[in-house]
Amino acid sequence: MGIAIYGGTFDPFHKAHRRIVKQVLKTGVIDKLYVIPAGTPPHKGRRDVSFSTYRYKMAQLALAGYPAVEVSDFEIRQEGRSYTIETVRHFRNQVAHVDEEIFLVLGSDSFMQIETWREFSKLLRETTLLVARRPGETDLELAGQKTRLEKLYGARVQFFPMEPYDVSSTAIRRDIAQGKLDSVPVPKPVREFIKTNRLYEQDLLYDFSDEQIQTLRTYERKLMGLMSTNRLVHSLNVMFEAVRIARRFPGIDVWKAAVAGLLHDSAKELDYHNFPDVLQRLDEATLANKPIIHGPVGASFVIDYFGVNDPAIRDAIFHHSSLSPVPSPLEKCIYLADKIEPARPFSDLPAIRKMAEVDLDKAVLMTIDASIASIKSHGGNVHQDTLAARAYLSKKIDSRTR
Repeated sequence: MGIAIYGGTFDPFHKAHRRIVKQVLKTGVIDKLYVIPAGTPPHKGRRDVSFSTYRYKMAQLALAGYPAVEVSDFEIRQEGRSYTIETVRHFRNQVAHVDEEIFLVLGSDSFMQIETWREFSKLLRETTLLVARRPGETDLELAGQKTRLEKLYGARVQFFPMEPYDVSSTAIRRDIAQGKLDSVPVPKPVREFIKTNRLYEQDLLYDFSDEQIQTLRTYERKLMGLMSTNRLVHSLNVMFEAVRIARRFPGIDVWKAAVAGLLHDSAKELDYHNFPDVLQRLDEATLANKPIIHGPVGASFVIDYFGVNDPAIRDAIFHHSSLSPVPSPLEKCIYLADKIEPARPFSDLPAIRKMAEVDLDKAVLMTIDASIASIKSHGGNVHQDTLAARAYLSKKIDSRTR
């Protein structure tokens, strides 16, 4: 018996992926199967792959009912591109027992192309290939490849049966973008996750440079060590919602909106007592209002940990839960995005989201009022800056209607 490694982009995790998992478990040759979403695959560009946390979460949701399966974040936590040989060596050194066999799960298409992989000959020596038959190759082709790899490299190859189930991730993403989510072949929990978080609807980062995309992915990877997967999903959602808002209203830098949205909760799960220098600078009202302290802490934290020192971004992070008395357009953008990102379940959101399509100030004012009502219902205290921002926006809106 041994462990098996099944890697892939999983963008999204669909029914053919889950069928492979089921068939691998039925082989009876493994005790544990590790499903490993790729970080940045060597054969795909950074623009071609969704953010890692979304793909990781979808795999988790799809495989929640399989106790012998574990979704691993090993590759998505690594810097640079992901190579299977490095993943195999990690599991050999950190997970597998000394004499435990490691199986590498492949589709027949990857099996036919394995000689193009990095250090493939070493990979063949260190693993047993567990190959699923997929549409496109004949039994004769697969048998010929098996014999050749065994002869040339001493490979060990086993096949397992796989009913034809021709599914294309590219086609799934295209269909979702065209409004056909209900018909795509993904497990129900994955479909619900895609719908809730508005994945694959459009490319909101279409004009970002490759360097900017890489920077956001680096931030995401670093955030994985700071917060739960669910909070990171929220942070990504706020990033994309902030971009939507920034593209809708003048005066908001779209790049700064993306960065502030992604990093707004970077200190949310940190112990703020570890930042005494920040606490010393806060007023008594803020110190007494624990739910908003992570904003000021985060505005300081992002300087050293992420190298972000832009005053506008840091102000937006600082005030994302309270606003400042005279909020900047970027502050309003992040405050609103944090409230209305698509996975938020609050009952007051439909009207706010509708207003956010046409009037930023009114949408923010509605959000403030909803926040004040919620805070008071829970016996909390509304920060003085929030009340000042409300008064400022109310006066500004009133002046527009005179």
